[in-house]
Amino acid sequence: LGFNPRALPATGVVPLAADEAHVWLARLDLSGPHKSADLATLSADEHERARSMADAPARQFVASRMLLRRLLAAYLPCSPARIEIACGAHGKPHLASTPSKANIHFNLSHSAGIAAVAIGRSPLGVDIESLRDLSDPDAIAARFFAPGELRALRRAPDAQQQRTFFSFWTCKEAYLKALGGGITHGLASFEVEINGQGEATLLRSDGTRDPGWTLRLLVLGSSLVGAVAIQSPHCSVRSWGLDSLRGSQPNSKP
Repeated sequence: LGFNPRALPATGVVPLAADEAHVWLARLDLSGPHKSADLATLSADEHERARSMADAPARQFVASRMLLRRLLAAYLPCSPARIEIACGAHGKPHLASTPSKANIHFNLSHSAGIAAVAIGRSPLGVDIESLRDLSDPDAIAARFFAPGELRALRRAPDAQQQRTFFSFWTCKEAYLKALGGGITHGLASFEVEINGQGEATLLRSDGTRDPGWTLRLLVLGSSLVGAVAIQSPHCSVRSWGLDSLRGSQPNSKP
């Protein structure tokens, strides 16, 4: 991802307009024990959840939650340890409802040791996936994709099949995560269109663009694919890269 370390923003200093969303990318430190000062930022519930997991998932959970708390603190007038995170009926995390945290939405995804955190003023979802070989992508797409997506996958050159599949997949996952209902809504119940310039659009059941949403593919390099969906029209998306939890560098233009 080409990270160039810089200091993380201080607490409560990152401005966030109503019509923009920010996506932060970080390489998680999964190699060893975390500092006690960092672990102290987690809640009792997060510690309990980590203790119930196997070692590798626990390390990823702890590292991603520390990252999430430190990033949210850059937008809120409080320390990472004071941020209260709750979960909805289908497991989507959100900020506990207090006046100081009003109208901040976030979402988290991780794959292959990389985490993505999306933060905005409207409900949103983010998904990243490492590119990997699938035994039968056409069969998976036939089960989970809408008809137009399946046709687009079948038209893609063999060399682009893998990236095309995961581009559609991450767009659809990001949208469902933004809704907060997960796969209960059904991956095939809506359609994503990706044009020749790599621009993604959410389509309504009649095939026209859904004007209430912004859908963006994320540029993550040669081995990752990602997308962010925001329940807001014409939303500007800015992204930065972090080297673990130590620094930031702009990663794409709005």
